[in-house]
Amino acid sequence: MTPYGGGWKPGHGHKSEPLKPLDLLKVIQPSIVAKCSELEEAIRKLPSPPEATAMAVELATIKLHKAELERLGKLAPDELKTHTSTLVAMLESSDMGVCASSMTTLSKLAQEDLASHTAAITGRLEDADAGVRAAVVTIVGKLAREDPATHTATLAAKLEDADGGVRRAAIRALHELAPEDLAPHTAAIAAKLDDKRHGHGDDDFWCLVLHTLGKLAPDELAPHTAAFEAKLRHIQSTRSKKNGDMGALEPEEVSELAKRARR
Repeated sequence: MTPYGGGWKPGHGHKSEPLKPLDLLKVIQPSIVAKCSELEEAIRKLPSPPEATAMAVELATIKLHKAELERLGKLAPDELKTHTSTLVAMLESSDMGVCASSMTTLSKLAQEDLASHTAAITGRLEDADAGVRAAVVTIVGKLAREDPATHTATLAAKLEDADGGVRRAAIRALHELAPEDLAPHTAAIAAKLDDKRHGHGDDDFWCLVLHTLGKLAPDELAPHTAAFEAKLRHIQSTRSKKNGDMGALEPEEVSELAKRARR
């Protein structure tokens, strides 16, 4: 009688494939197998040498642009204007920070230095970055002073931007325009008096709206008198609670605005 009973011996009558290392791991520690698979997938997604080189070049370019923007941002407008084309070219950067800084730096320039680049600048009015949009609106405000017929409607439209900073830039730019240029957009400006997106503490915004509307002729303002006076009373009330500080509105200005609203 054999020591294995029934004549069976190990390895006789049954053949099996040798276990691979990963198969052993599946039994011993399944989580390690999952991590190895994830690592393998990540390796597959790594860029090829040409792609990696392109990425390195792009990162180096972004770093160079940021350093250049820091230098240009310190220049006086007279010297900065000689670099306008460079700044406009940087608007095409894939880096949002570079684009935003370029537009902000461009907004320091005078209208005549920006006029030849209007298309490139206004093309960013719907940029995903609110800082870029606000800087564009500031520039459009400068362009509107020289060509209100072309640009005032753009400023009025940006009063409805989703970002409060962009809306502030728009009303600030509109405030600088002549009454006759504001008149066609009275309703859009007056609508800001009821804009719930600006809280009770945002008096600087409300004051700009009131001042801008206050530039209009009485007949232009007449349909909005109730909303105008309500917001004026609100400003008076909130500022009087702060030790009588009227902030952006001086007492005599409040009186004058109230008179204009009642004419």
